[in-house]
Amino acid sequence: RIINPLNLKKTYFLEDVPAGMTDGISYTWNRKNYQWAQYVKKQQASQLVGAGNLFSTPMDYYRIQVGLTNGKILNKTEFDYMTNLKVKSPNGYSGGMYIENNGTLKSAYGNLYDTHFGNWIQMTSDNQNGLIMFLNQTQNDENRNKAIGYQILNHIKPNKFNAH
Repeated sequence: RIINPLNLKKTYFLEDVPAGMTDGISYTWNRKNYQWAQYVKKQQASQLVGAGNLFSTPMDYYRIQVGLTNGKILNKTEFDYMTNLKVKSPNGYSGGMYIENNGTLKSAYGNLYDTHFGNWIQMTSDNQNGLIMFLNQTQNDENRNKAIGYQILNHIKPNKFNAH
């Protein structure tokens, strides 16, 4: 339903990662080298079906974002419905995304506890500008990671993306 229509070449569920291809590895920098390698534990990944157990690349993830509005997964009306449910949280979260700036920006951040993995997407709703960060050295610090991301975003498109 998703992988084939979007022609995703490097997106797998944990149990389908091809032999010989490694899943993500995270590390911590410790003054002179990287240490404390962390892999996603199968038990942990299986608790977040479609999130923790889905391995992808930033480019494939971008294709998923485009597919959420171009009719290959959903069309724009369906995406808008999903991300603007009346029961959404007070901070604008609905359907897996935060929708901001009167619907012109979308974002999502997630990390796997007790690893150094974190992912952040901050894009315009038309998918023309933004950032998809797949991190493996987060130090479990969402604010730090987003601050770095906003520096990149404001270099790409000044004054379009603002940190809250």
